[in-house]
Amino acid sequence: MRNVAVEGLKPGMRLALPIRCQVSYKILLNAGVVIKDSHIQRLREINPGGIYIETPEFSKHPAKELYNNAVTTMDKIFESFAEKTPVDMRLVRGTVRNVASYLNKESHVLMQLARLNNADSYSVSHCVNVCIYSLYMGSKLDLGKGDLNILGTGAVLHDIGKLGIPLNILRKPGGLTPDEYIMIKRHPLVGYDLLSQANVKEEVKDIVLQHHEYCDGSGYPLGLAGDEINYLAKIVAVSDVYDAVTTDRAYRPKMLPHEGMEILVANSSANKLDSRLVSTFLHGICMYPLGSTVRLNTGEVGKVINFLRNYPSRPFVAVKQNKSTKVVSLMEEPTIFISEIIDM
Repeated sequence: MRNVAVEGLKPGMRLALPIRCQVSYKILLNAGVVIKDSHIQRLREINPGGIYIETPEFSKHPAKELYNNAVTTMDKIFESFAEKTPVDMRLVRGTVRNVASYLNKESHVLMQLARLNNADSYSVSHCVNVCIYSLYMGSKLDLGKGDLNILGTGAVLHDIGKLGIPLNILRKPGGLTPDEYIMIKRHPLVGYDLLSQANVKEEVKDIVLQHHEYCDGSGYPLGLAGDEINYLAKIVAVSDVYDAVTTDRAYRPKMLPHEGMEILVANSSANKLDSRLVSTFLHGICMYPLGSTVRLNTGEVGKVINFLRNYPSRPFVAVKQNKSTKVVSLMEEPTIFISEIIDM
């Protein structure tokens, strides 16, 4: 599946995920609907976020169904919180267990699905992506089953507090006013309160409350530092930053994977993100999965066919030239780099 803007929709495209109202979370169009001209016209009027269409490579893959189910389930959970109706936390825990189980089988496919979804920072898909990245890191850190369940639950609910932030502020294309920024910084507290009303475990609430705390004490909402910050919240913080910077935002375009990694390294060097956790992420996350179609700064288009484990940002790219194919080693060509990911 891939994310498209309203302007990019064409009749005949099939929705991979439901389109929901960003205020009420009610379904506007169900998954599987074939787009018509009338749909496009209406969507132009309301301009919703998160339009995902089917692409051939994942249309029948079991990981795609798992991912879709996770997003659909969390849509319902977010809707319950928004409408202040009873929340079935068993559905959340079941989603986390399913994601963790699949990561043990084919982690690269599920990670690729997370990367395919250009999710807005306030969207449910973003929360699912952060859950996938966090559980992957947790498995690499040899966390026990109990901690993984808490980690995944906290990750998939980490931004639940943004339900209390007006959409016009979340999607504001320009800079925030001081009052608007104060409101944004309250979302961890709002999330903590929402989960308290749903009788969620304290360990999960701590992750939601602390996922924007920084090791140097400059984070929010409590200004915690170092070991004062919940360890699992530190894992979610790394995943959250990476997924946020590598997806489009209202005020800036998305960064490429290796640029996102550089942001993590910079935050680690500034003692904001835990350096050990950033290192785990850097060595575990595949920036350009095998088979990715990319454009080089030379204008050539090719597919990623291999990479060295210690240099994932400089893969081998197969480029077609007439009837032949040449392999470009970005390790050996320092002036050539990936300028765009076309598809994965």
